[in-house]
Amino acid sequence: MAATIKDIASIIGVSRGTVDRVLHNRGRVSPEVRDKVYAAIKELGYEPNKAGRMLAVTKNPCCIGVFCPGTYNSFFDQIIKGMEEADAEYRDLGFSMKISMVKGFDATEHLNALKTLVESGINALVSAPIKNPMIVDYLSSLSIPSAVFNTNLEYKNKLYYVGSDYAEKGRINAGMLMLTAKEKPRIVIIRGSDNFYGHSMIGESFIKTLDDAAFEYELKGIFSTGDDNKTTETVVSELLHSTDINTVFVTTAGLEGALNAIGDRKILVFTSDDTPTIKKYIQAGRVAWTISQDPHMQGYMAIRKMQDYYISGIKPEDYITHHVIKVKESF
Repeated sequence: MAATIKDIASIIGVSRGTVDRVLHNRGRVSPEVRDKVYAAIKELGYEPNKAGRMLAVTKNPCCIGVFCPGTYNSFFDQIIKGMEEADAEYRDLGFSMKISMVKGFDATEHLNALKTLVESGINALVSAPIKNPMIVDYLSSLSIPSAVFNTNLEYKNKLYYVGSDYAEKGRINAGMLMLTAKEKPRIVIIRGSDNFYGHSMIGESFIKTLDDAAFEYELKGIFSTGDDNKTTETVVSELLHSTDINTVFVTTAGLEGALNAIGDRKILVFTSDDTPTIKKYIQAGRVAWTISQDPHMQGYMAIRKMQDYYISGIKPEDYITHHVIKVKESF
């Protein structure tokens, strides 16, 4: 016999009304009780009436808010395209989407933008937030369903994460370097922000992998340039004049700035995203390789999982995108 809301309520010792509020995203339920309801749903194999849920969504439209720091980074343009595809597919069911994008990684600006988006009347939130106590506290306080994409920030009530395994991406880049290096690498790492989970994790995993393999290299520095080409160009130019770097790892955006500084110098450059700009420079032979994390699918699944959650009432599983090594011959 199929499990019912009464069965779920009985097994965790709450009222059927509490279970109903979790399933239909109505009213306030403590994080602890919400987690128990999700666990019981999974244990009992509960399957709600999807037809009824879809009808309910149609009668009560759901606007999903999207927040990310994508002003400088064309990577997020591809994420947004994936989101727009998912939004279009379910628009007839009453779903819509509202996007807020900010410039840079300032915590106060991020917090204010998040508050403005939530207070605009959205029914759910998917965001790519920076690591900051104010942001964590705010996201933890929300009464609407929320999830993260591209950066796996932990906070109370987070429904799911869609994005890359950044530790794996760092390991892959380290492995590629160890396979291809023709001399002792003297490395500089360029990243967007040390407050963005993925940005810091890639570099940390990259270095740890080299160290664990007892690979001989020199780290000349790790620099956060805000995904900005001009800032990156200035940083790399100064390093070229003050150090003997021969390897540049651009973990996020800022590649064109780095290449402008490098000019025709014989320096190994590699990256860890897949954008039209990166493709152009790989084809030109100025970038050795990149590691794609499928931004289009990240965007698509970030929205689709929230839509399906509204229809099914079942907490979604995380979705980790695949990594693909791309070289000149890939294009």
